[in-house]
Amino acid sequence: NYLSFYISVSIFTFFHAFRNKYDRIFVHLTSPFFVGLAAVHLKKRQKIPLLFWTLDLWPESISSASSIKSPYIINPINKMVCYVYNNCDKILIGSKGFASSICAKGNYKDKLVYFPNWSEYNSNESDNIANIPLIEPFVSKKEDDFIVLFAGNLGEAQNLDSVIQTAVILKENKNIKFVFIGDGRKKEYLLNIVKQYNLDNIVYFTGRFPIETMPSFMKESDVLLVSLKDEHCFNLTVPSKVQFYMSQAKPILGMLNGDGADLIHEAHCGLAVKAGDYNALSESIKKLYKMPKEELIKLGKNGKEFYDANFQKSQRMHQLNKLLED
Repeated sequence: NYLSFYISVSIFTFFHAFRNKYDRIFVHLTSPFFVGLAAVHLKKRQKIPLLFWTLDLWPESISSASSIKSPYIINPINKMVCYVYNNCDKILIGSKGFASSICAKGNYKDKLVYFPNWSEYNSNESDNIANIPLIEPFVSKKEDDFIVLFAGNLGEAQNLDSVIQTAVILKENKNIKFVFIGDGRKKEYLLNIVKQYNLDNIVYFTGRFPIETMPSFMKESDVLLVSLKDEHCFNLTVPSKVQFYMSQAKPILGMLNGDGADLIHEAHCGLAVKAGDYNALSESIKKLYKMPKEELIKLGKNGKEFYDANFQKSQRMHQLNKLLED
């Protein structure tokens, strides 16, 4: 998939560049990194500046999120990454922790610009629960129910096995429910674990929904969960869902290390435990479950205020316009 995309986008860019002249190139990099090669080709042909917004560290992420460890694969990818960075005029980073990894590859310090994510939908834009389908456990939620919501990719990097182990520990408390919105390569595996431990009445996999419905789901939840594996590249990452969660004015519960956990602590918007520590996660959930609603509201408000001060879309657009002009 990564290679075929690179081939197709390179062919498209090659012919497209004959008919069109541009002023700047802006790359939004989640994955794959190979898109950067096509951007460099266009930069060299038209002799224009290249701004590269990296939200995914390569080759670290590909070795952490998959079984690819061979130096015969990783080393060439690392050379490709350096080639792209060498040809960038600015390297925008979604997390401050990315700086150490990128600078370890070369002298790129003067190119780096902190450019974090934002949320397209905040808690003020969707106040009507009717715009989401009627699904469990929201439609049957009782006053004492406490819903822990995870929204996003159900993949290897998210370490959701540990979250299910937390559900096993808390299974006797039927009021604490775990809801997973999204899809991914680990979903079937996680469903099998849920079945194995008879967790069907407290763990729910709803499938995928449009992002614009997320504020409605989150409004009906009590705490929003973010989780990552204990890998070096993930410890340098602030998942984009953290900013999204903050914008929803709900408490955040993190099971991750590094920059993501630090941000939760800095904003005083929830609790964070070490990656993979499902015992500590269960204790944190119990603490939040017993917390007065006024304190939960305060945590959510802290996150929203921090988001408004640091991560609004209008701030990023102003910053990006200035970068493009410069």
